[in-house]
Amino acid sequence: MKAEKYVKISYIPVNSLDEATKRITEESLKTPRPDFVEGIMYSLDKGVIMLGTLTSKSEPGKVNSVAAWYKKSFYKHVQTFLTESQTISQPAPNKTEYIPLRDYYHRHSYAKFWIGPTCLPYIDVPVFRYIFGWAAVEDSYTYKLIPRYIRRIFEVNLVLQDFIVPIEKMKMALQFFHDQVEVYPVWLCPVKAINEPGYIKSEGNADKMYMDIGLYGYSGKPDQYEVVKSNKALEQFCLENDCMKGAYADTWLTRDEFGQMFDPTLYNKVRAELNCVHAFPDIYDKICQAGRK
Repeated sequence: MKAEKYVKISYIPVNSLDEATKRITEESLKTPRPDFVEGIMYSLDKGVIMLGTLTSKSEPGKVNSVAAWYKKSFYKHVQTFLTESQTISQPAPNKTEYIPLRDYYHRHSYAKFWIGPTCLPYIDVPVFRYIFGWAAVEDSYTYKLIPRYIRRIFEVNLVLQDFIVPIEKMKMALQFFHDQVEVYPVWLCPVKAINEPGYIKSEGNADKMYMDIGLYGYSGKPDQYEVVKSNKALEQFCLENDCMKGAYADTWLTRDEFGQMFDPTLYNKVRAELNCVHAFPDIYDKICQAGRK
């Protein structure tokens, strides 16, 4: 793809779970589709779908450098496109702006989507952003300087998971995740699985569209949330509905369940051919809680 100077973004408020899943599914599957499709749900029935198109030109007064240090976090900016007066019969009008390409790719960097306020509650205070925002204090290296036993205070009830769900099961998954952990905002990002050998299982001869559902934040049900039990429930949903997990997240899958979720055939073949079996840990042993014990 040829890089252009700007990404023209259209912000589309949605007012129900049905409307949100229907709109982002249509945009993800249409031909030709937008260059970028993304969604943020702020509750089960309120969110914003974003459609982006690469362009070399902009309109006067509509350029927004969203990654500038003095700007509010991108998810906070997107939230401004929701209005209290929105109804399904009278939706808010779509709004557009032009984001410089580099800023677009870093739109979630400053607040790490919306995890930044977890350890820096004042990250979106305008005075703080203007004076200290240039220092990038939200960087993960800064967070890692905090002793582990202190970080655990921030991480109680904190959910950090990505689930890659067949796009036709997105609505069911969002409802289930809401009932289990009630984490908001929720990130929606279409993922196209290419029908080629690899760790992602493919059935049939066609490519398949999934939806990455990102849960980053504190559970809205702290009295019900238990780290192991709650995450196992989410993993079980994935196993029963042909979903996958982001490998960066804490995982409590057994080795058999991991093999059910992913296809390690090619991975194991390459490890054997390159004599890596005893040189490097298996991926399961690297990322799964059970494997690291």
